[in-house]
Amino acid sequence: MVDAVVPLTAGATLVLRLPEGAAREPDEALPALAVPSLPGARIAARRGWQSSGLTLRAACMAAPAGGWAPGVEEIVLARATQLAREALAGKASPFTVGEQTAAGSGFEQRFEGSLRQGGDTLSVRGRHWLGFAGDAPDAVVCTAVCTEPQAASGCEALIVAASRGGTWAEVPPPNVLARTLLLAAEHPHQALGVLVTGSLVVAALIIARRPRPRA
Repeated sequence: MVDAVVPLTAGATLVLRLPEGAAREPDEALPALAVPSLPGARIAARRGWQSSGLTLRAACMAAPAGGWAPGVEEIVLARATQLAREALAGKASPFTVGEQTAAGSGFEQRFEGSLRQGGDTLSVRGRHWLGFAGDAPDAVVCTAVCTEPQAASGCEALIVAASRGGTWAEVPPPNVLARTLLLAAEHPHQALGVLVTGSLVVAALIIARRPRPRA
C-alpha cells in the first residue's frame, strides 16, 4: 500500500493510506461541498480513490478561528458527521459515533454505519480531524470516509492508518467575545456586571466623540 499526502493550508497535510490498485477519482465525480457562510471559509481539499468496490474519499474545509472557544469542537464534529452522512450516494443508516479524543493539538472522532445503494448494502467507516494551521490561525476540519461491501474488510485498516501530517498550530485562546460568553455561562451575575460596565464605557466614548454644536 502507498500513502497519499494531501496538502491543506499553511503547511498542514492529511496523510491517507490508499488501497492496492487505487485509482484517483476525477474531481467532478466527488460530492459537492457547501461552503459555510463564514468570512474566509473555503474548501481546503477534496480527494477520492476507488479500488475493487472500495471507495475512499476525504474532504477538508478551513476558516479563520477568531471566534474559537472551548466546547466548539463538539459542534463542529457533530456537523461534520451530519455532512458526511448526507454526502453518501444512497440511504445511509444513522452513524455510530465514537468518543471525541485529542489528536496532537487538535481533536478527532471515529464513526461507522451502513449504506444502501440499489440492492447492495455497504459498510461505512470514517474519521474526522479538527486542528489549527497558520499564524492567524485557521480552523481546519477534515473527514475521511471509506465504503465497501459488507463482506469486505479493507476500510478499517485504511481509516486507522490515516493521520494528520505537516505543520499544525496550537489551539488558539478564546477571543474577548468568546471569553465573555464563557463567563456568562459559568458566572451569570458577574458577567452581567461586565456587560453593563462595557456598555457604559462605549456610551461614554460615543458621547465624548460626538461633534458639539457651536455657540
